[in-house]
Amino acid sequence: VRVGEQAATAPIVIADPSYAPADRKKVVGKTVRTVALLDHPVEELKTLGSAQVIIPQKQVKRSHDVYMTLLSHQHNVVAEGKYLAIISTVAETATPQAEVAAGIELCGSLLCRFDNITDTYVAVDDGT
Repeated sequence: VRVGEQAATAPIVIADPSYAPADRKKVVGKTVRTVALLDHPVEELKTLGSAQVIIPQKQVKRSHDVYMTLLSHQHNVVAEGKYLAIISTVAETATPQAEVAAGIELCGSLLCRFDNITDTYVAVDDGT
């Protein structure tokens, strides 16, 4: 990082790709994230206020695991009686929304669903 005549250095810099110029990064894949609002607990986890679930890749015949985070009013993220599920994975097909289906099935019925597909980047060089 350089400001005027001063420069800050570090052995490694970790930053959001949006801070990097286009010529210093390249797209190597996509990540799909689904945020779902529920009015019921997930059946298999109904006694828990929150949980993290990893659906193994072999179980869903994929190359990457599916990750699921469940939150309730105990975390002050939803009203009492509501639940929030966040499901994500690495996109492997042209229909990324379908790739979180295993997590959606665990949730049961949804009040609403928001899907977000974002590019995954790597640096084109080591920055030196």
